[in-house]
Parts: sequence; structure tokens; C-alpha cells
Amino acid sequence: MKTYLYLTTSVLFLLIYRDTAAQTGPGGVLNSTSNALWLRADLGLTTSTTATSAIAPTGTLVTNWADQSGNGNNVAQAIVAQQPTYTTNVMNGMPSIWFDNVSTTNDKMIGPRAASLDGTTGYTFFMVTQPQSLDGSSARAVVSKRNGVAAQESFMQFYYTSNEFYTDINSNAYRYNTTCTFSNNNNYIIDQSYNGLASPKPLNITYTNTAVATTVSNSNFTVVPVNNSPLIIASTDSSDGRPFGGCISEIIIFTTVLNNAQRWIVDNYLSAKYNIAIAAANDFYVGDLAANGSYDFDVAGVGTDATGSSTSFATSRSAGLGITQNSGFGNGDYLLVGDNTTTNYVDSVTADVSTLPGASPARWGRVWYWDITDAGTPITVNVSFDLFNGGFPLAPNAGAAANYELIYSSSKALTTWSVIATATSTSGTTIYFNNVSLTASGDGYYTLATTQRVTSPLPIELLSFNAVPNGEKVDIAWETATEQNNAYFTIEKSKDGINFTKLIDVPGADNSTAYKNYAETDYQPYSGTSYYRLKQTDYNNNYKYFTIVPINFDAQQSVVFYPNPLANSTSLNVNVNGYQNQEVIVILRDMQGREFLTKMLLSADNSHVFMVDETQSLPPGTYIVTASSNNKIYNYKLIVE
Repeated sequence: MKTYLYLTTSVLFLLIYRDTAAQTGPGGVLNSTSNALWLRADLGLTTSTTATSAIAPTGTLVTNWADQSGNGNNVAQAIVAQQPTYTTNVMNGMPSIWFDNVSTTNDKMIGPRAASLDGTTGYTFFMVTQPQSLDGSSARAVVSKRNGVAAQESFMQFYYTSNEFYTDINSNAYRYNTTCTFSNNNNYIIDQSYNGLASPKPLNITYTNTAVATTVSNSNFTVVPVNNSPLIIASTDSSDGRPFGGCISEIIIFTTVLNNAQRWIVDNYLSAKYNIAIAAANDFYVGDLAANGSYDFDVAGVGTDATGSSTSFATSRSAGLGITQNSGFGNGDYLLVGDNTTTNYVDSVTADVSTLPGASPARWGRVWYWDITDAGTPITVNVSFDLFNGGFPLAPNAGAAANYELIYSSSKALTTWSVIATATSTSGTTIYFNNVSLTASGDGYYTLATTQRVTSPLPIELLSFNAVPNGEKVDIAWETATEQNNAYFTIEKSKDGINFTKLIDVPGADNSTAYKNYAETDYQPYSGTSYYRLKQTDYNNNYKYFTIVPINFDAQQSVVFYPNPLANSTSLNVNVNGYQNQEVIVILRDMQGREFLTKMLLSADNSHVFMVDETQSLPPGTYIVTASSNNKIYNYKLIVE
């Protein structure tokens, strides 16, 4: 039965939900204690043409893939011939890592000999893959940890004979395979669970898109020992030349057996993100459907099954929204949430909330779809919004709790909002709503609103911050969409990226909901590589730092886009400096990762302005423009009005 929200009267008797107690793993399930590995192609990449970045140009070689679990089980490849390729729009517009089908020098990535990956009585694996080279006989490994055949082997997950999926746990003597087969160029979510403590025998279960593919028991061992072997992606072991041949988008390893509620929440997160259908009985999230607005991103949830619960997820897990179970959760009760943008493109919206109470109402630009499954007894949750974890490095401290509201719209058009609850407390940048009750008919769209957007602000957004060499000086520019309680900016510079000195203070706009641009100049830049950063200070002397921007002043290379914002009937200008007789590739994507433009520019002169006419028909919205040369990459946020 679907449910609806209202605030109960027992709120004063509840403990406040804190983000530190919530879970930070995939989908909001567990944390780094048992989530030993989390590789995702949309985060943590270093390519051969750029430093660590969430977005790399299509076709660049991946040199490092950083573990997002918090355990530092990063994988890398220094040999160029064995480096996999970053590619976009493989599954639901999301990027993936492509491993070639070349024998003897196959692409692979190798990680540490980490004890955090074994020495356990249980595993749960999740693998999102698109095999492209299955031939019915060759081993196509997704992830393994071994030195060789049965040598210091902890596990291996791979496609093999008859295009079935195989699992080795502890040794190839304990090998299990599915009875179902897999096909090239199809996308799969494969779960594999090993329970060494299962009674009467250890139990292995493999799931394909949440459907059981095989169940096997044995009585040969209980504990997977700590083995002196590396983590390997896309190969059976580090000296093996057999290729995987296909795309890998995400690999997750838990060193524990997840209960059904935990496993299904992770599956729903992956299903929404990559648009891979899962069994209807296990699908607790419909926000990813096009009819509901394709709220595919940052999906996380809480829920309870007869085998156990997943009780909370941190605000860092769903782009600033956190939820914990409070009461009433029984078998079959779930709440899953997700949003429909990979970035928080605007801090606050005022046009559609004018009927809400308060002198100056506004809502957060990010909206979440909530899918509530209530099997019977009404359930209650504690809700929190953290402006800083929502992606705003300039997020101010929250104002009075009484000025913040949890609001709801039943319409995908987001034209009418109603107040569900008033905040019970605030702390720093976090606003808390305790004991929110879920009853009937509550699926829909939720976000945070303020009744006083000046004294109780929503986040501030920085659109861009750039430093560009120009002759004997460096031009520094930045743009904001909105500012709240902003006293001033400070530009700082550094020779080493560690020790910074102040260059200049620049007054802020106080409180503004209009687009603002700022420009300053460093007339005495350091030679060689140096670093610039932007600091923002509010009227309470609270301050935040933005990402550091490196430049090479001697190289005098830059790529600048203008105008920004851009009218949708206007061409985008690309100013290329310092790339004489070199190619610069420009890629334009929307916030969902869909490509709208790929264009190669050949700069015959040292300074050249190109006009990109293809932007004249872009629909209004927010885009990421990426320009890459053979040694640099530039990412900009472009607003099309």
C-alpha cells in the first residue's frame, strides 16, 4: 500500500537523526567497515590526458580508478597497451570503462594486496557489465583476487563455458556456475553472495538482475583467508593474457552477506542508474520511469525484510537528503528516493512556491522522487537536508528551524506544492525533520523550502571559477547563480598547491538571486605551475573554499567559452590560446551525461576564436562543456537560457 506524509505530535520525544550514524555505502547500505570496494565509472578516474576527474573525454585511456568505499583499494595500470578506455553513454547515458578483446596484452587494472578484501566468512558482490566478446569457452573475468590458478585465491567472478557466469571462492576447486546463459552487448546486474556460516553448509547464490540464477551449497571451508594476492579488474590474474572484452560500469564488494532488504536497495540503486530492469517483486522504486520524470540518480533507501533491515542512509549518499527509520517498519516496508540531475544546477526557486507561507518563500532547486511502500502499519522516518553535502561548497549555516519546511508535489510538472512538515531543529548546514509519518498515497516529489530565504537561506552556487594566462598576467574570473549572506570573496594563490597567500578581497553581492560574474587580474603571477583558489566569507565570518585551479603560466595555454549564459539562438565562441597546429576536442553534455555535440578544432594560429553554430538549437538548461588537448582538459558549466 502506498503512503502519504504528515507530521505526528510526538516529535519532541524523538532523538534527532544525525548523518554520522547513517550509512554511506552504495544505495545507503552499510559503510566502509564492510563495503570493501566500490568502483564506479562516473567517479574517481584519472586518464592519460587529465588529472583525477569525474568526467573524462570519450576515448581517453584510464590510468587509475579510485575506490569510493573509503578503503583505498584503488586500481591502476601504468602500461599504455593495457590501459582501458573511458567511454560515455553506454548504459542510460552513464559512462563505462571499456576493456579490449586483445589477447596477450589485454586491458586490465591491478590494485593492492589488501586484507580488507578477504579474511571473511561472507561476501556480497555486485557487478554491472556489458560483455561484448563472449564465445562460450574463454574465461572473461570481471574481478578477481589471486596470483594464479588456485594460488592465493580469494575469489574470481567471470563469464565462461557456455556463456554462463562462474564464481570461484577460495579456490577454483570451489567453483559455481549459473544455469542461465548471457549474451553479448546486453547490460547485466549480477549479484553473488557467499555465506560461509550458513547451516548446515556454506551457501553460494548468484542473481541475475535480482532473479536467482543458481544456489549451491558445500561443506569444504568457512573462512576465506587473508591471501597475499592483488585485486584485479578484467583479468583472471595479473599475468593472464585472456581479455575481458566489454564494458564495466560498476563493481561493489561487501565482505559480509547482505540481507534481502540491503541487497535489493543496492539493486534498485543500480537498476535506476543504468536503466536495467529487475524482477518486479524486488523493484521498490518507480521514480526512474520516464512517466515520473526519470529520477535516476543518487538513489538510496531504507527498508525491512524478514531477513533484516537497512535502517538509514547519510545525506552524502543522496545529494544532501538523508533518511533513517524511526518506527513501524515491518516486512515489506521501504522508502527509496532519487533525483533527476547529476548536479544541483540552481540553488533556489521562487516562481512555483509563491503560495507557500512566509514573507519570501523559496525552494531548493534539487527535487527528489520518493517511492513509499508500506505493507501495513504506518511508518515514520527522520529526514535531514544537508546543504553542504548537497554539493554547495558555499553552503551557509542554516537559519531558524521554524523557517524550513518539507514540501511535496504530486505532479511531475512541480507546479503546486504543499507543506508536509516544519523542521524540528538545525545544526550547522543541516536541517532536521523528526518523526515524519508515512501513510497512504505519498509517492511523489519532495524537497526543502524556506519561508525566509534571506535570514534562513538555501545554498549558494558557484557556476565556474577559472584562471587563464594572458600575456604577462593571469586573468581570474568566476560566476555565481545566487548568493546568500555573502560578505566577500578572497582570491588566493600558491606555488605548491599547499601554502596559499591572499591576492585580493572582492566584495560579494550580499543576497542575490541573479546571475553575477566577477573578474580580477594577477599582474605578478608565479612562473611555471601555480595554483589559484577562491574563498567565500559570510557576515558571520564563516567561510568555505572551492576546488583549486592549477595553471602553467609559461605554457600560456587556455580554452575559454563565451558567452555564458548563452541564448539558445546564439553560437558558442571557443577561444583557444597556445595550441598552434594542435587539435582541441570539444564535447558538450547535459546533466544526465547525454552528448549533444562533439567537435574537433584545429588551431592553425597561436590564438584562435572558433564559432560553434550547433549550439543555436540547444534546449534551455545546464550543460557541461569539456575541452581536451593532448595534455590538458578544461570543464565548464554552461547555462543555456
